[in-house]
Amino acid sequence: MRFRLFFIDKLTRRIISLIELEAADASEAVALAEELRTRSGMELWAKGGLIKRWDEIRPTPPLASCVEG
Repeated sequence: MRFRLFFIDKLTRRIISLIELEAADASEAVALAEELRTRSGMELWAKGGLIKRWDEIRPTPPLASCVEG
């Protein structure tokens, strides 16, 4: 089956880029998409519609160090 993985800009909600995937089924396509995960939002689509949506990954703040002074 053919799938399309769209990378979405968080501010404009527009497509940044697209990757076409070949997979046996939706679960295999989701696994492939997970391997291609970036910080941007992603949407996996097939002919039947939306399969899965990933929100953007927000950077985590650094942990405060425990320095005795």
